[in-house]
Amino acid sequence: MLAGIPLFERHPKGVLPMAAGEAFMRRARRIQMKFDDTVNELHRMKTGQLGILRIG
Repeated sequence: MLAGIPLFERHPKGVLPMAAGEAFMRRARRIQMKFDDTVNELHRMKTGQLGILRIG
């Protein structure tokens, strides 16, 4: 149990998310997307595809 509330319910064929589990998974997906975006941005900076170019 995380934060004192069950997230998933065990069944013979696996687990099913409860309401709190659904909310947790929605937020976890958003965090994963933000992390992936950040890694992509850092890669683009490293390879010179993103950044600031100043001439003059």
